[in-house]
Amino acid sequence: IRIAHIGNSIQYYNDCPRLLESIFRVHYGSSKVVTQDSCLRPSASLVSLWTKGNGMKTKFATPNAIRPDGTYDIGRSSVQELLESEKWDFVIMNDYTQSPAREETKQNTLNFLEKEYLPLLSKSNKDSVIIFLMTASYRRPAVNGSDDLGTFDDFTSKLERGYAAYQGIVPNSTVAPVGLAFQYVKNHYPLKIGNATFSWELLYASDDIHPSPHGTLLQAFVLFATMTGQVPPVYSQSWWDTARYMQPPDDEPLPLPTLEEGTL
Repeated sequence: IRIAHIGNSIQYYNDCPRLLESIFRVHYGSSKVVTQDSCLRPSASLVSLWTKGNGMKTKFATPNAIRPDGTYDIGRSSVQELLESEKWDFVIMNDYTQSPAREETKQNTLNFLEKEYLPLLSKSNKDSVIIFLMTASYRRPAVNGSDDLGTFDDFTSKLERGYAAYQGIVPNSTVAPVGLAFQYVKNHYPLKIGNATFSWELLYASDDIHPSPHGTLLQAFVLFATMTGQVPPVYSQSWWDTARYMQPPDDEPLPLPTLEEGTL
């Protein structure tokens, strides 16, 4: 099973590519070989990632990223190189969070998908399943210049419509509704776990934008279910052992989900 990741910090926070790889390996055991590669860039849109390329040289310069030959596993240098390097079974793509929620930037992405991504996908990966990762709304309104996008639910609805539009022009594609999963947790929690209370706010890092390890775990579970139609395996904290990057190194480390939280 070969999985390509195209996107930004929503995916590289807590190393969603390697986390998802671990989930697939646990689920299939020795019956399948699972590999992943990526082209990721901080704050990138699908347009800027195509034009500027990989931005993980410093982010992934960590001990877990060192290959046997001493080089760092930072992913491919460009989207073009990534898509041409292998025949991928799945290509996971996410846009800059606000882009699908605004008409002008959504249309820019649609035009770019049609002009640049589609010809390359149809040439080198015509049998790949394209997974659009619908990202989550910010935890607080008006964060990071999002004043015009409204409440959490307003923002979520705009993201849902935006990613549906992306899916509509890309053959053999679907949407992994991560943003809707965050919204579901928001509307159905807090939940008592023994003496502790699980709150939806635990899904976010301190900046109200990026996922915490709890949020990345939920994101990976939604991706897995979207890709396979199956329930993910029983959670283990060991899945994080290979992460090349968690939250920014100057930030206070966030807790990993407990076994109880990971199986809610």
